[in-house]
Amino acid sequence: EMLAHLRHVAIGLGHAVDRPKQDKFGDGTAAVQVYDALLLLRPQLEPALDNWLGKTGLLRVASKDARVVVRRDGAATIAAGGDILEAAQTVLADDAAILQHLERDQWEKTLRAEGTICLMTEPTSPLAASPIVFLDRAVTLCQRSSRGIAAIALGRMDDALARIGASLVGQHHVRRAGQAVFRSLSSIDGGAVVGPLKTGKAIVLAGLGLSGAFLAPALARFIAGTASEPEMRYFSARAAGNNRAAVADYQRSAVAPASLEAAL
Repeated sequence: EMLAHLRHVAIGLGHAVDRPKQDKFGDGTAAVQVYDALLLLRPQLEPALDNWLGKTGLLRVASKDARVVVRRDGAATIAAGGDILEAAQTVLADDAAILQHLERDQWEKTLRAEGTICLMTEPTSPLAASPIVFLDRAVTLCQRSSRGIAAIALGRMDDALARIGASLVGQHHVRRAGQAVFRSLSSIDGGAVVGPLKTGKAIVLAGLGLSGAFLAPALARFIAGTASEPEMRYFSARAAGNNRAAVADYQRSAVAPASLEAAL
């Protein structure tokens, strides 16, 4: 039902979407395919962003060279290179920053932390599409130009590996080339969180999922106070608070079905 709703909304917004054949992604998985989706390639995007940011005059301080103290009033003190910088408003724009600069009691009633594994395979046969997002398994597959597959999965290591393995069943002779494990944050109700949490005034951006990078311009306008009325309504509804029923979103069950016991 959720995929059918996604398909109709996407078609209504003018996207090229259809239902692929049942066997395209293996094991009869229900799916929709979006043909005009965009994938950002970080190795190409980040140098261009660095160049653009340099031209804006933005001051950037490497985290290894700085000591940052975020206060509950939203301000921050940054000690770097012998200088002390005062920031009137802190924006914590990724999971690592939230985990590093906020105390657990500030976010645990709104967000939950869980392990995330990023696994790379050796070159293998082509995926049916790239990227492939398994919403029920919290697994994303993306094939690189080298034909190696990057697989990202949320959850405990053993469970995440089993779900990645189940998602790669259609591939032949898949060998693991490497992996990294880190912590990530998602909201308790599945919806994005934009704005201060109840216990402080630092602006938090969390739970944006795969769309986060594409929302960056609108988020910048919202933080700067220049958002359009639709943007203001969208992000204001995702503030931390009690009335979030309208923005709660689909979430994977914490317990993996027994059928996902395949492993690499």
